Amino acid sequence: MTTIQTPETQHPPEPDPTETADDGLWFLHPDNQHLYYLSRAELDKIPETDPRDDLAELLPKPGAVEHWVRQLCSPTKERYERLMEMGWDQDEAHNFLTNIEKEQLFLCAELRMEGKSEEQITALHESCERAMKDFSHLDVRVHGFLKVNEMRNAYDSEEYRRRRMVMREGREERFWDLKGKK
Repeated sequence: MTTIQTPETQHPPEPDPTETADDGLWFLHPDNQHLYYLSRAELDKIPETDPRDDLAELLPKPGAVEHWVRQLCSPTKERYERLMEMGWDQDEAHNFLTNIEKEQLFLCAELRMEGKSEEQITALHESCERAMKDFSHLDVRVHGFLKVNEMRNAYDSEEYRRRRMVMREGREERFWDLKGKK
């Protein structure tokens, strides 16, 4: 397993020449700061479990969502309140907003691996937060839960793509800066 664990290790390690990009997957490290890679061989060694066990592990513990809600700060708090006004239940609003947060943490960890400074990452992150795509069309009172769930999946994909593009702006500048230096 290739693990990026410290701020000092900001560049991805050299890839194993026997592996291609399609052989494995990158995961967000539990510290939410770095990524680690598992090759296809390493993934195959992970024992399969009952999917119900995995689901139980993913569900928040009793009281965890309520604690999360009490800890919210702007702009997440305003987004949460807006979702509640639109008929979402607490658990769904939690899942929706924490999913976006985890995607953003993954993008920030990618930038750390590329050597971006924390100041650059913070500026790009704030830019993503300011420009979050409108989600007022995800009103449960208007469309019902099943339709909103379907629409939410599309929204998640669009928002992730948008955030990825914002984060790439810095990457493209870095690429062109390096290309000009020989």
